[in-house]
Amino acid sequence: MNWNAMYQLCNQTVTIYHAIYFPDGRFVCEQRQMKQVYFDCAKRRQVDVSTSRQEQGFFLVIPNYTSMPKWKDGIAFDEMSPEERQSFYTLQPGDKVVLGNGPAVQTRQEWAALTPEKIDNLVTVKCVDVKYFNQQICHVEFEGMRSYAPRINRSR
Repeated sequence: MNWNAMYQLCNQTVTIYHAIYFPDGRFVCEQRQMKQVYFDCAKRRQVDVSTSRQEQGFFLVIPNYTSMPKWKDGIAFDEMSPEERQSFYTLQPGDKVVLGNGPAVQTRQEWAALTPEKIDNLVTVKCVDVKYFNQQICHVEFEGMRSYAPRINRSR
């Protein structure tokens, strides 16, 4: 299979953030810059029995064939040593993604400050869908909401 042709639209860069809360109270935010991914935002109409509203959704594809870290389930990833985690990444519901180069996050306070009011192009993962080809992971798809928050001009 010609993977390069299959993933030719994967030409963007994102920064991914996965928060780990350890039982002993430690906090780690694993973050990686992922290149050669596909990231798209789209308007969607959310409809239920009594309401209809428009939302901004996102779709992210991270191929599993490149020299980038490989995807790992969140629980398995969290149980790895920091050295083992270097070869892998995970994104789970609640984790965050920034289009392009995102800021460094090392503390709980910096994680909490990673909000759409402060960071452009910030998205939150709501759904993870692992895709297989010949019984191996070929790519992972992530979906969720893209947040648009009003910017307040405080210089006045």
